[in-house]
Amino acid sequence: MTDIESRPTGSRLQDRITIFLCSRSVVGNADRFIRAFTLIETLVAMMVMGILMFAFMEGLSLYFRIQLRQTETLLAAEHERTGYFRLERLMSILDSIAIDPDDSSILRIWYSGKKAHLRHCDSMLLYEENEFTDTLMQRVIVFHLLPGSKADTLEVGFKTELKVRFVVVPPAQERHRISIEEIESGYGYD
Repeated sequence: MTDIESRPTGSRLQDRITIFLCSRSVVGNADRFIRAFTLIETLVAMMVMGILMFAFMEGLSLYFRIQLRQTETLLAAEHERTGYFRLERLMSILDSIAIDPDDSSILRIWYSGKKAHLRHCDSMLLYEENEFTDTLMQRVIVFHLLPGSKADTLEVGFKTELKVRFVVVPPAQERHRISIEEIESGYGYD
């Protein structure tokens, strides 16, 4: 047994405190000390981390802006395509179409016993029926009936220099009446 173990309990604690204090006071022995950062090194590390975090957040913000722009472009293209198909469907069910005598930017349309208007206003093509107004297409620069065409033909031109023509085909009953009139015109009835 060593000398320290043979001492009473109270003195063993005192020896341990003495050994601990002595080991902390030894400056020359580098094995017992842990190397730490200085205040300047810590501040430099924090500044570097701040710069990296700022760059990361800017990159993330740029990524979200690009995603938003692509989404808006896709939605605008989808809206244009939907407007084209809606106008095509409307033109396929029309009974008749005519230019408004009061305003040449308005076309009167009739279908299924209803009367409505197509209006060109601020590069938009608007559908108006009573109090209801709907935007069919945007970026429209040309909107008129083609003169001299056998059937009523609507021409719509876009800012992209694309022009689309919609032919208004009369309903079957009207086509039948016209064909009978053409046949009967050759017989010379009085």
